[in-house]
Amino acid sequence: AVRRGGAVMRPTTIPPHLREGVACSILLAFVMACNHFNRDAPGVIEEQLRLDPKLDVTPERYSTMTALYFLPSSVVPLLLGLLSAVPESQGGVPSVVVFVGVCVTSGLGNFVAALGAERGSFPTLLAGRGIAGAVYEAVDMTPLGFIPQLLPGRWGTVSGFINGALRLGSVAAFGLLPFAYVGLGGDGGDGARAVFWTCALVGGCMVPAAAMVNRIATGRANALMGLPTAASGTEGEPTRGDPGAIFAADGAMTTAASATPAP
Repeated sequence: AVRRGGAVMRPTTIPPHLREGVACSILLAFVMACNHFNRDAPGVIEEQLRLDPKLDVTPERYSTMTALYFLPSSVVPLLLGLLSAVPESQGGVPSVVVFVGVCVTSGLGNFVAALGAERGSFPTLLAGRGIAGAVYEAVDMTPLGFIPQLLPGRWGTVSGFINGALRLGSVAAFGLLPFAYVGLGGDGGDGARAVFWTCALVGGCMVPAAAMVNRIATGRANALMGLPTAASGTEGEPTRGDPGAIFAADGAMTTAASATPAP
C-alpha cells in the first residue's frame, strides 16, 4: 500500500471475472506479435536474398512470394468466420479451436519455408510462405469470436493493447533480424537461412501460447454454462474431452458480459 495525502492507496487488483480475459489478451498479444514478426521477415533481407545463388530470388520471384503470402487473406478469414458461426451440431467449429488450428498451420508454414532456405530450394520456400500466408490474417481475426466476451465492456482497451503488440512484432523483425543475418552467416545464403530458421522458431512459439488460450477460454465458457470443470475445481480448467464447450457458451458469455457490473 502507498500512503498519499494521509490516505492509504492500495494497488488495483484484477476482478476475478476478468482474469481469464486478461490472461488471454496477454497470450494473444504475444501470438500476434510473432505472427507479424514472421510476416515482415523477408522484407528485412530482400536485397540479401538475391545473393544466395541457390535460391536466386530475383525481383520477380520476390514479388511472387509476397503476393502468394497475402492473397489468401482476402478470402480465408471470411471462410473461417463462416465455419465458426455454424452450430457445432451441423459441423461448425468453435472460434477458439479455429484459432489454435491457424496458429499450428502458421508454425508449419514457417518451418517449411526454413527448410526451403536451408536446402536452397525456392519452390519449397515459396510453398512455406504460402502456407503461412494462408492463415496470416486469420490468426489476427479469429480471436474476435471469443475474446470480447471474456473482457466485457473493455474491448476498446484490449484491442488497442493487442494492436500495439502486433506492431511491436514488426518493429522487432526489422530491429533484430539484421543482427541474426550478420551474426549467423552473412551474405551467400547462410544469413538468409538463419533468418528463416529464426522465423520457424518464432512460429513454433505461437502454438503452445494458442493452446493455452484455448484452455483458458474453454474453461471460462464451461464456468458460465454451469458445466463441471476439472477435478481441481479451478475456474478456467475445462473438463477433459469437452474442448468445444465454448461454442455452446458463446451466447451465455455474451449475456453474462452484459449483466456483469463494472468493478
